[in-house]
Amino acid sequence: MIKCPQCFSGLPSQQKAWACTNDSCVQDFRDDAASNFAGFDLPARPMYADTEQQFTQRRKEGKAQGKWPPAVPPCPVCAERMVDICQVCHFALPTGWGDGDVTCIVMSGARASGKSLYIAMGIDKLERLLLTHAKSQLSLSPELAEVFRINYQAPLDARGVLQSTPKAESQGAYQRQPLIFDLGLIKKRKQYLVVRDVAGEDMEDLPTSRLHFSFFGRADAVLFLFDPLAVPDVRANLAGIIPLPPDVGHDPIPVIANVLTLVREGAGGQSPPIGVVVSKFDALEEFRDLEGKPQWSELMSHRGAAFARDPSERELVYDTADGDLLSAEVRSLVLKLGGAGIVAQLENRADRVQHQFFAVSVLGHAPRGNMLDGRGIAPFRAVDPLKWALSQTGAI
Repeated sequence: MIKCPQCFSGLPSQQKAWACTNDSCVQDFRDDAASNFAGFDLPARPMYADTEQQFTQRRKEGKAQGKWPPAVPPCPVCAERMVDICQVCHFALPTGWGDGDVTCIVMSGARASGKSLYIAMGIDKLERLLLTHAKSQLSLSPELAEVFRINYQAPLDARGVLQSTPKAESQGAYQRQPLIFDLGLIKKRKQYLVVRDVAGEDMEDLPTSRLHFSFFGRADAVLFLFDPLAVPDVRANLAGIIPLPPDVGHDPIPVIANVLTLVREGAGGQSPPIGVVVSKFDALEEFRDLEGKPQWSELMSHRGAAFARDPSERELVYDTADGDLLSAEVRSLVLKLGGAGIVAQLENRADRVQHQFFAVSVLGHAPRGNMLDGRGIAPFRAVDPLKWALSQTGAI
């Protein structure tokens, strides 16, 4: 299905809309639809929209003239060529948008849960899988490639820890633009992956007006990262065992409540599935040799557990059997970590949300202050949540 990469609304093939990108055509009043869905003010531009009947007529004329697709109409003000936009939020669509299927996901969680770090490493692993198993090359547009390099990849290359994602209304907040990954041909069909990275601070205190977050309800999957180090008992047990980060983040239980609120408000029908990802799993692995805590050391030392092995890079397709086993184990672990409130909000509801649990270690070793561990990066099950999300639409 083709969706807008900004608001995740479906794009009907029989109705089109365009806007002028000529800066001299910018009008001196606010584009209410674009501004409300973006979360900040945007000026209006000349627009043109087809009805279904108009599109049918233009298609007929285009075919008669041997032209397909129908020509984009010129700007009614400056006569320059316009660009395709979403009829709902007026977002300018990438060139050629509509020539493949789209999987739209949201990355959410409290501050310091590791969302941006996960995106950087998860995409790296997915790219390797595509090359190995689908002979396909992952790519971004030049503009987005630069955003991704500066804000996600560069800090890792410098062996530093990524900074928190800025709030949506912050000046220059890079996550205002969706990350659009061209996955190439998979099963003889063009596939795109769209990721919306949402700041933890935005999820801790929801604004009164939040149409710009309505994409939560129209996503194909919502990933919620749960930082075990935000649980006081876990931090107390690991104090002195590993160097704990100074930024504890926020209690994940009220944050997931806010995420579910946004999912319900934005969903026109069935809510998207939620993937609860226990991030920084390497911290929990420190319990294996923890003296005086046999209940934890025995649990984390169980080599037969799904969270003790990583088959995720053996193939591109998502392994449902392995995923379900892992989900059951991690659900129990979340309860033991004090996350009963997370499980209850997903399961003890009239509108029970489809969900899956994951365990991810992006680094493999706890950071040393603001720098990565000297032993390097050893990701564990980092690509599982992305593969699960892509499987929701049949992309892989």
